[in-house]
Amino acid sequence: MGPEICNIYFSLAYGGKVLLHNTHLFLHRGKKYGLLGHNGAGKTTLLRNIANGKIEGMPPNLVSVFVESHFDEDEEQEISVKDYIIKDPALAGKDPAKVSQSLPSLRPSVRPYSP
Repeated sequence: MGPEICNIYFSLAYGGKVLLHNTHLFLHRGKKYGLLGHNGAGKTTLLRNIANGKIEGMPPNLVSVFVESHFDEDEEQEISVKDYIIKDPALAGKDPAKVSQSLPSLRPSVRPYSP
């Protein structure tokens, strides 16, 4: 298991609705994580807030990029996930080659679910 990235408790609300209360977030570098929840549970809100540095207690040096699952219909240009991440404003001024090297292989991996 890689080094610990964070070990925090936080709460998250959106539009007056408490989505997560005193929630434990424990992450390690190099591990893959997934979010499961019904519509409106706060999955996207959580990821956006992590990417925007809005979760109290997250390491200030953590760089996170949230890739939206939909784009403007007017945008016809295709872009790879890696190029999308490199263009993120949070990475402005960073060497694109170094950013690319720091990303894991972005090939999809599918594993059967086993509880």
